[in-house]
Amino acid sequence: YNFDINKMPVVNRFVRTTTYGSATRRSYYKIREAAMIAKKAVEAAQKRGGAEYATMQKNQKPLIDIMPQIKAMDGKRSKIRDMKNKIENNKSFTHSQKMQRIEELERKELNMLTAVIKKAQSLGIS
Repeated sequence: YNFDINKMPVVNRFVRTTTYGSATRRSYYKIREAAMIAKKAVEAAQKRGGAEYATMQKNQKPLIDIMPQIKAMDGKRSKIRDMKNKIENNKSFTHSQKMQRIEELERKELNMLTAVIKKAQSLGIS
């Protein structure tokens, strides 16, 4: 029986996945989750109105200010995911060509995530 690991997408993805960039992704996800929670808290306070809303808005300002970058990054990550899938399903690329193109996309993604993290840090979010 001839067994080719490259013909098994789930195994292939698992085998080639590394911890490269995992700390960056983890930092981004923490910031993203905190921003999403802050957005919901401000929206809830807005419904109640009054001084509570003003206080909540003031306290959560850095996390609210990072939301446009988070939304933009989510869109970019979705496009990168689609591009990775197209590369993986492309029959004309060799395995090494696929790996190289996917690595380039992952490097670009990490650079974009790092930019969002740096912006968050400049706003006082850590």
